[in-house]
Amino acid sequence: MKILIALSRGRTNILFLVILSGLAAFVAFKTSSPFRTVRGEKFLQDVKPLFSALRQRAASVRPGGVSCASSNKGFVSLVAISNAKSPSHLNNS
Repeated sequence: MKILIALSRGRTNILFLVILSGLAAFVAFKTSSPFRTVRGEKFLQDVKPLFSALRQRAASVRPGGVSCASSNKGFVSLVAISNAKSPSHLNNS
């Protein structure tokens, strides 16, 4: 209503007021709802060291799978475990 009255009286500084109110709303939103809470920030600080080794190995990790070194180690471990647990009469063949 006030904007219409100002426009009818020839006031042209309405755009400035609209921009200023938009800026005030943006600042109020950013200061009232942070991206992360204090508890979230503490959690991230605790978890980051756990993944620091992964960041160093990032070049050797293939997307969608495991790296060669870990897949070979896993396979060798699996074979060793399966041979140790299998009955002795099956290992003689």
